[in-house]
Amino acid sequence: MTTINIKFRGIDDFNRPVFKDKDSHDHYGSTCKLFSWSTPPEEIIEFFKDNMDELEYFGRSFGCEPNGGLSKNITLNIVTS
Repeated sequence: MTTINIKFRGIDDFNRPVFKDKDSHDHYGSTCKLFSWSTPPEEIIEFFKDNMDELEYFGRSFGCEPNGGLSKNITLNIVTS
């Protein structure tokens, strides 16, 4: 099992929360749970700490089309620094 440390990057043009792998260009986010641009990042981070199963692979750049799914051999870990 591989752990990927992700950090909140922002809300895209479709109000989807987007996280980025700290060690690569991979992005993860949600297409189901949307947030307004004014939502504090701490609120988004807290939501996903309890709902990691809602995150999926988005691709290698911010604003790209989500590729969907998540490999079963990885675990996402949200970091704030």
